[in-house]
Formats: sequence, structure tokens, C-alpha cells
Amino acid sequence: MALFSKKKINLLLLFLAATAVWSSNIYRLFKNFGVVDSVSSTFDHERINKTHISISDSLGFWMYPKGSRDPFNLPQVKKTNKVVNKKRIVKPEIQKPVLSLTGIILDKNKMVALIETPDGKVHFMSEGDKLDSLYIEKITEKQIIVKYKKNGFTYSM
Repeated sequence: MALFSKKKINLLLLFLAATAVWSSNIYRLFKNFGVVDSVSSTFDHERINKTHISISDSLGFWMYPKGSRDPFNLPQVKKTNKVVNKKRIVKPEIQKPVLSLTGIILDKNKMVALIETPDGKVHFMSEGDKLDSLYIEKITEKQIIVKYKKNGFTYSM
């Protein structure tokens, strides 16, 4: 029986390959920041102190180029005493529909209104009837109450 199984050998090779790739990436990162001297592969502490800000805490150590802010801290918002002129949004007033109450008749114990529209057509309307966006809410002997776009309007004879 072999000391190492095929599975363990493959896992060890995979680990070594991943370590080599990450080591190479970290070396390139430090080389691009000018932290590692390409000849001796040592840290140039004097150069890093001039060009980078280092921040350390209990969780780790970070380096940022000078002039940039820590990406984990939000920038300070400057408070001003200026009063911002907020525009008030005014909803347009809904116009009363152009209708003419021509007449009201009693038909089999219910009231029917004769309504003339701007195009000259006369419509026979009962309570609860709709005409486009118009809803006949109530009909009395002398007037009708119409709902138009959630607003109530009264038409009299």
C-alpha cells in the first residue's frame, strides 16, 4: 500500500500551484507600487513612507497611495448653513368638464339626466353610469353630481 494516495498527491500539487500563483501576484503588486526593489527583492521602506500612507489596526495592515482616501471610510460631508430653496410642486387643478345639463326626467321610478357634451351629442345617463372618465354619482330633481378624475362637480338646471 502506497504512503500517499493519488488523491492526496493531486491535492498537494494543486496547493503548491495555487501558492506559486498567489506569490507571483503579490510580488507583482508590490513591484508595481514600487515597494520591492527588483534587484534585491527587499522592501524599500524609505520609498514607501514617502509615497504611501499605511494604516494598521487589529485586523490587518493596508497601504494607500498618498492623496487617496481610505476606501473603507466614507468621506466627510461639509455642513453648510445655506438654506436650499425647495420648489413646491403644484398639482394642476382639474378643470370642470364642459357639459350641459339639458334636462332631468323620471323613468320608472329612477331619475335620468340628459347631458349634452361639447360635440353636440345628448346622452341619457342614470346614477352609476360612466361616460369616458365621467361618473354620474347622484341625480336630483334640479341638479346632478358628477365625479371626474376623483373630483366632484355639480351641474344645475
